[in-house]
Amino acid sequence: MKRVRVYQQILSEDNLRLAIREVNRGHRRNGDHSLNKKVLEIEANMDEYVAELRRFIEDLVSGDAHMHPPLKRRRWDRNADSGKGKWRDGEIPTGSRPSRSG
Repeated sequence: MKRVRVYQQILSEDNLRLAIREVNRGHRRNGDHSLNKKVLEIEANMDEYVAELRRFIEDLVSGDAHMHPPLKRRRWDRNADSGKGKWRDGEIPTGSRPSRSG
């Protein structure tokens, strides 16, 4: 019973709008202090993006969509071990958003 309530709360329109606004808040400006055009587009078409996010979450739960595994990369950290350096293993997330055509 509790899981069903939480799932409904996650998919509620208010929660999805809040999530999109929270992500946009950190991406509002580019490095040169100009406004990010993608953030402005998302804010202008908020209803469409909320529906797309809801559809993507439902597809993840049903198994119709999947997240891509992260890319594994190694990089040299020259400041590690008191300046001697060492290799660091890391994972880079890949794009997992569905295309906007559907």
